[in-house]
Amino acid sequence: MKKSLSIILMILIGGFFAFTSCDEEEADSGTTPTATLKGTVYAELDLSNTSTEEVSAGKTIILRIDAADLVLEPITGYAYQTLQYEATTN
Repeated sequence: MKKSLSIILMILIGGFFAFTSCDEEEADSGTTPTATLKGTVYAELDLSNTSTEEVSAGKTIILRIDAADLVLEPITGYAYQTLQYEATTN
């Protein structure tokens, strides 16, 4: 009796694992979100003076943001990501 009960129990456990699956989230294979910013970019391009100059077309701008700056109450000691964005002037 014990032997048949343990066999039935093993079959039930095996069936449980066979018919359950993990739900995996699929990554969105859509396009990367984009934004259009309009304005004039000024930067300190000539380090021999202290004034800023207008950036010409075709220059790449790299913007880095500490994600902790986007949180109202950052957690001390938490390793926030550094977000990096790239744009080209025209």
